[in-house]
Amino acid sequence: MRFARQLAVSHDPFHASKEPKHGSQVKAKRTETMDNWIDCPAVERNPGKVSGAWVFRGTRVPVSALFENLGDGAQLSEFVSWFPGVTLQQARMVLEHAAHTLEAA
Repeated sequence: MRFARQLAVSHDPFHASKEPKHGSQVKAKRTETMDNWIDCPAVERNPGKVSGAWVFRGTRVPVSALFENLGDGAQLSEFVSWFPGVTLQQARMVLEHAAHTLEAA
């Protein structure tokens, strides 16, 4: 039985790249990626909520949990059932936003 992961540490396809980056390139890319979440209406960030991590709007579920669970083989429908408050529409919006951001990079 699969278990939902609420906190992701390293597996986040949104930050993945085809070529490894080193030093300041990594820091610059991560900063750029974090700023790009501002344009996604399905998420929010509040310094007093989940240590300022990007979360699904109206919840305390980190966006990184979506990528972690999908990376472990979970289905989108399973993810939203494991995390009450996150809607299928929000999860799809996050994935679409991530795809568009990666295409633009």
